[in-house]
Amino acid sequence: EIQSMTERDFLAKTNVELAFVRPASPTATVTPPVNCPSWVCCLLPCIMRTEGMRLYTNHSPKEVNVMRTGDTVAADCRLLECSEDFTVDLSALANEKLPRVCSVECTDKENGVLSRNMVFMASAVVKGDAIGVVVATGDNTVWGQLISNHKWPLVTDVSNAESERFIGNKA
Repeated sequence: EIQSMTERDFLAKTNVELAFVRPASPTATVTPPVNCPSWVCCLLPCIMRTEGMRLYTNHSPKEVNVMRTGDTVAADCRLLECSEDFTVDLSALANEKLPRVCSVECTDKENGVLSRNMVFMASAVVKGDAIGVVVATGDNTVWGQLISNHKWPLVTDVSNAESERFIGNKA
């Protein structure tokens, strides 16, 4: 799993150059859910036209992504560098009550998606700065998979244990 590799091995395997920027790719879009609530289906076309949402379509796997306080993470990324206080809010994605403090260290080798060196599309950067490599875009992101499996938008009474199954905000 790429989440648990050393930085050197990860960069070698993915052929990522930190100064390399790839052109925008149509694979970075999320397919709207078929059986979604009508309010979501009505809003998606409008939301996707906003300037901030257009950023989601500008990322490709293996591309370097810089994240700062106030940003919304535009793709699933593995962190290469981050400030000690780099914190993301996963509440829109997983109903987590507390923001997650991230690090470049792999904290869960058995289930890499639960590791704190991963950040996910649609998460909000609460504090700090980070550099990450895009590992998934569009339908291949955690958010895209939740939508495809009809598990998003989340029901507000979902227990912490249920959301932990998807993201895992372990202490």
